[in-house]
Parts: sequence; C-alpha cells; structure tokens
Amino acid sequence: MKKIFKRFSLIISIYNKTDPYLLTKSLKSILNQFYLPTEILIMLDGPINARQKFIINSFVNNNDKRFNIKIFQNKKNLGIALSYNKLIKNSSNEIIAIQDSDDVSNYMRFYYQFNLIKTFRNYSVIGSDVYENYITEQKKIKKEMPSSYKLIKRRCKFSNPINHPTVMLKKKDLIKYNYKNFSRMEDYYLWIKMISNKIIFHNISKCLVTMNIDKNFFSRRTKLKILINECIIQTYLYKHKFNNFIEMLFLIIFKNIYHILPASVKKFFRKNLLIFFSKNKN
Repeated sequence: MKKIFKRFSLIISIYNKTDPYLLTKSLKSILNQFYLPTEILIMLDGPINARQKFIINSFVNNNDKRFNIKIFQNKKNLGIALSYNKLIKNSSNEIIAIQDSDDVSNYMRFYYQFNLIKTFRNYSVIGSDVYENYITEQKKIKKEMPSSYKLIKRRCKFSNPINHPTVMLKKKDLIKYNYKNFSRMEDYYLWIKMISNKIIFHNISKCLVTMNIDKNFFSRRTKLKILINECIIQTYLYKHKFNNFIEMLFLIIFKNIYHILPASVKKFFRKNLLIFFSKNKN
C-alpha cells in the first residue's frame, strides 16, 4: 500500500518502564499508517534501558527518509505533562497526533482523523473508540465514546470523555491551555479546561487504537494524588456549571471510593461496565 505524507506531527513519550515488546508494536503501527506524519518527536523521559535504546535506534535508522524524527531526553523522569509540553513547543506543524508508547494504532487512524480535522475547521480535538486489550487474560473489550460535542460535554462530569492515546488536535489550542502535572489525569483536566472555553471536540465511532492494559494498570491508579486531583476536577466542573453542588459531592465521594478499591475489584467493575454499555448502547 502506497504511503501518503501529510503535514502533521506525531508526539510520543517513552520511559524506562515502557514494555519493549509493546514499544516495538506501537512504533511499527506508526510506520504502517496509510497517512504518515512529516515529523515524529520522541521524548525519552529520563534514562532508558539498553533494549529500549536498540528499538528506538532501529526505528530511527529504518524509517522513510521523507519524514523527520527528532529525539529529546529529560535528565530525569518528569512525567507526561512536561514531556508533552516540550514536544508540542518543538513541533513544526499546526496539527498534532498523540501515540502512547505501548498502544497500537489502526493503519487508517490518521487517515480518518486528518481528513476530519481538515474538513470540519471548527473541530479542535478528535478522538475515537478504542479496544482495551487485557494482556494477561488475552481479552479485548470495545470501549465506545460519545461522538458529538454535546454528548462529550455531558460525559465530562462523570468521566474522561476522550481516550487520550487516540487524539489528533490543533497545536494552537494545546499551546494555549497546555498540560499540567496532574497525576494520571493530565488529559482529563486539559479536556475540561478546553471544553469550558468552547473548544470543539469529536469522537470517531470506530476503534482506531488498541490500548494495552497490563497487570499494573489499576494498581497505578490508587495514589493519594489521584484522590486529591479528583476533588479538584469535580470542583472545577462545579464552578463552570457542568454539575450542581449535590452532583459534585456525590461524584467526589463515589469516584474516590472507586479509586481506593483493590486493583482486582476496579478491574472487574471496569471490564463489566464496558461490556454492559457496549451491549446497551441504543
């Protein structure tokens, strides 16, 4: 299949806990795209291991010379927010796509997103449905997202309305609102800031990314910072009239109870809710 290059940048952040096998699959899925970016910006977020270095060097050396690969490195791990902000500032295109280092993009992902963001000029952020791939169980579950701006805005007060590893978006809005250090919720906080300022979002009703869920996915989401950040987000939503005071209190209590549940219980609820909503979409 002939590759077509389009003027957008792809950003990806890698750190020392990124699984080398999944990293290889993720990078390969970029090269397999029907629409390819003219540049790829990679952040090495702190020191990485020898196997990761080998994979990245192979990717750089074997790429099509028609697109530019820029490598950046933080001396220590600074997290997603600061890493992405640095990559965004150093990108040269007005449209940016995000790829997580352990997720796999469908080969038509950028084709659908780029054409949509160019056709509908008011769209600033475009995401999609995803498959959640539970690696240890070899089970894949479809996660469907609200498609229209109205439904995305409504979903905000309950949960993150956009799958972060699926997004293509406009650089000018990212520069204006940018990522904040917000443990495990950097994207959620960014989206609600943008939506509260009338930035238009859209989700494509196709699974364009497979998100790999490893055995530590849920245990990483039980830190005190996450509980505090959930309170901040719900307070922000209340101040900007996404919800009322009673809804705010209920969601703070309910969601923080969920966050402190054992990882196995959270996993059970998440998987079964996805299955339920998938079967009862209409």
